[in-house]
Amino acid sequence: MKLKGKAALVTGAGGGLGSAIAKRFAAEGASVLCTDLELEKAEFTVTAITKNGGTANALAANVADSDDCEAQVDETIQRYGRIDIAVNNAGIALHRLALET
Repeated sequence: MKLKGKAALVTGAGGGLGSAIAKRFAAEGASVLCTDLELEKAEFTVTAITKNGGTANALAANVADSDDCEAQVDETIQRYGRIDIAVNNAGIALHRLALET
């Protein structure tokens, strides 16, 4: 349990790499706030973590929204007292021509 007592925030934790990171951190003892654009996806990861004895919570958040970014930090600190690890895994994809960006 290398991360026992640590608090982690993982964005894009609803699937893929973000979910795997959140699960691994929890398996190593961290408390994890799992965020995703879709709450149900984050909750799916949280369910997997808690079924294995870990501590995790879910939050819907859009990393393209500065208020949501602040809310993720605030929620992590409120729940776990601090943030030791932050994984900014969520990405934003714009499907535009380079001249339009």
